[in-house]
Amino acid sequence: MLGVEAAVVEGAPVPLLLGLEVCARPGNDPEVVRRQVLGLLRPGDATSPGLFHPSRLSLGGVVYVSSVLAAVAALPAVDAVEVREARLLRDPTGTVREVILVAPDEIPVLDDDPARPDRGRLDVQVRGGR
Repeated sequence: MLGVEAAVVEGAPVPLLLGLEVCARPGNDPEVVRRQVLGLLRPGDATSPGLFHPSRLSLGGVVYVSSVLAAVAALPAVDAVEVREARLLRDPTGTVREVILVAPDEIPVLDDDPARPDRGRLDVQVRGGR
């Protein structure tokens, strides 16, 4: 269109930190439940994308913590889940946001890769079970 400019900008990754406390149903191994929760949330791959897979995140995207809680609570081995931290990695420790917002030229990331802590972290503690 005449008189319209378009600019392409590269999105800057903004790492998230998500800390959850999960209560496992009786009879479930807490470590197995922890692996299930991590598998659900970590990016995964194209054939089995996790909740934080790049295809599910977008520039200026919003992360609703309630969606994360609902996904974890829907696992059969989970009795309850509580948020301990939900924040941008740069926010103060202990911050709990219900909605995590990023700027229009930023993209939220949560890879939970120990080799790349600058790409977000998950802290999942499981209580109960066996």
